[in-house]
Amino acid sequence: MQKYLTASFMFLLLAACSDTVVDQGASDKVEPPSAALGQTADSKKIQIYCDKQVELRQADLNKLELLKPPFNVDTVLAPLNQFEISLSDGFSHVNLYGSVHPDEATREAADNCTQRLSNINTNYSLSRPVFDALVSVDVKKHDAETQRYHKVMVQQFKLSGVDKNSATREKIKRINEEITKVGQVFDKNIRDDVRFLKLNSVAQLAGLPEDYIASHGPNGNGEIVISTKYPDIYPFLTYAKSDDLRKQLYILGRSRGYPENKPVLERLVKLRHQLASLLGFSSWADYVTADKMSGDPEAVQAFMNEVASLAAPGKDTDRDILLKQLQKTEPTATLVQAWQKSYLQEQLKQEEYKLDTKEVRQYFSYEKVRDGIFALVSDLFSVSIRPWQTDTWHESVQAYEMLDNGKVIGRFYLDMHPREGKYQHAAQFSMQKGVAGLQVPIAALICNFPGGGEGSELMEHGQVKTFLHEFGHLIHTLFSGEHKWNGISGISTEWDFVEAPSQMLEEWVWDKKTLQSFATNEKGESIPDDLIEKMKKVRDFGLGMNTMQQLYYASLSLNLYKQDPEKLDLEALTQRMQARYSPYPHVEGTHFYTSFGHLNGYSAIYYTYQWSLAIAMDMFTRFEKEGMSNKKVAMEYRQKVLAQGGSKPAAQLIEDFLGRPYSFNAYANKLNKTAE
Repeated sequence: MQKYLTASFMFLLLAACSDTVVDQGASDKVEPPSAALGQTADSKKIQIYCDKQVELRQADLNKLELLKPPFNVDTVLAPLNQFEISLSDGFSHVNLYGSVHPDEATREAADNCTQRLSNINTNYSLSRPVFDALVSVDVKKHDAETQRYHKVMVQQFKLSGVDKNSATREKIKRINEEITKVGQVFDKNIRDDVRFLKLNSVAQLAGLPEDYIASHGPNGNGEIVISTKYPDIYPFLTYAKSDDLRKQLYILGRSRGYPENKPVLERLVKLRHQLASLLGFSSWADYVTADKMSGDPEAVQAFMNEVASLAAPGKDTDRDILLKQLQKTEPTATLVQAWQKSYLQEQLKQEEYKLDTKEVRQYFSYEKVRDGIFALVSDLFSVSIRPWQTDTWHESVQAYEMLDNGKVIGRFYLDMHPREGKYQHAAQFSMQKGVAGLQVPIAALICNFPGGGEGSELMEHGQVKTFLHEFGHLIHTLFSGEHKWNGISGISTEWDFVEAPSQMLEEWVWDKKTLQSFATNEKGESIPDDLIEKMKKVRDFGLGMNTMQQLYYASLSLNLYKQDPEKLDLEALTQRMQARYSPYPHVEGTHFYTSFGHLNGYSAIYYTYQWSLAIAMDMFTRFEKEGMSNKKVAMEYRQKVLAQGGSKPAAQLIEDFLGRPYSFNAYANKLNKTAE
């Protein structure tokens, strides 16, 4: 997942932070936390840093509003570009600290700073003097990227409401400020709510891998504690023999953020609806899709209907197979429950395909996976990766540089293991936007994988896929940082597309050559051919069910923001969408919507995962045909897609690489095939 910023920062299409803040001419340089604070950061230092950033950025904005004719690229676009770099760089670092810093007071100070900088961005996006200067610039005789930047910025200013009257703009400002605050509360409630299943006997861990059991010994009270964090909950739901304990842990995981987040989400939906109405849209879903590839909610719904029609037969087939598996131990069972899915699939793999995923795990220790992904990307795209000596926000965080022919083209952090108060999912946080001739891109992968000196370091194959997915976002960010205009440099194209490069890179987690280059057990033995073949045979089992589950999430996301919020019933909507799409019935005691963080960050557009997946499979057809190790194809993909960032519309990038317009046929064919 690509981590996006708060509502008001959607305007800039940015996610950046800096270890050197650019000198804007109008401002002094400010050393941001990555260099000045690192592991010594505290709330007071964040506050000092923030006060200075707010002072400087407000001064810059004041000067932008005093721009005088002639209005041209040099007098308007250049200073706007510089302002955006400084504002987004400062914002993105504190935004990251608010999600990952180990100290709670520092996280709170960082969250407060993001609110203050968001307010400046809102003022910028609603500034009539700035907008009037922008639209007065004639870019017809300038290069294509300058024209693209100008077009994107004019569109984003208009979508922000800059062309409304002053009273409406003031209302927009107030609503944007509150959206930022409410969204932060929603995210914080999820981040801080870790729940625990307490066991009183090692026997209750029956079925779990030995390394998992060894790392979950009794505490001082004689209790074995299983948390809802990823490294705990997913193996437990997959391997634990006790159906009742799996159910208990599932309910705990699906109830995080409840009840606190219910009124928070209701407030967030109402605020976004109010904002959309002020901007002339009938719903937030209409507003947020206006600048996407889809264009409107109707196109999104039509796409989801088409995917559902293709996936539903496979869903029914898969569900019947799992039900038969369940009936071996529960003869009277008529439904497969959500907490049973992974366990039944594991049993099926062992019995029907002779695949034991506990055996698979032994080949995927965290450090070997990390180094294997580094080697894959380095070889495929002709780059190198080396350690970067810099300070970090936690002792477990590692830092690296990426080089192309000896030249540093980007830097990144890996914060890969869970800890208290940290963002609980997997995402890339873009930190510093790369700008040609000015600064290289910097990003951070924030994940929650096993390892980090606590417990087992063995990963599930699915976690390896997640790692590769997030690394796909990373290379997209690093390769696209060579454009002069901040608004189109980096991952700043349509959201419908941004997951596609990451989803396509997941394909290499099934490639035998790739796997055997790094997947070795304690004896140094590579994962054997027959085990890989077994993994491939079961790869697509459950595709229909999983696709329909994703459509459930997408439909919940879309419909939450498409209806009248005064009539919103979160429980009823969630259960209605689940009944329509999900293979599994609602589980009493769960309140999924309170822990579904995408309902803030992605709001109405969770559908983009399925839309992007269809594009990813289309792009992958070239690698299928010409070879997954084909460096010529890989370099074309890097140059024509990844490196372009937002300098062209997404549809054009895909067409440049494939030699034809994009199509959903490859995805449709796969869904049809798995339903047979």
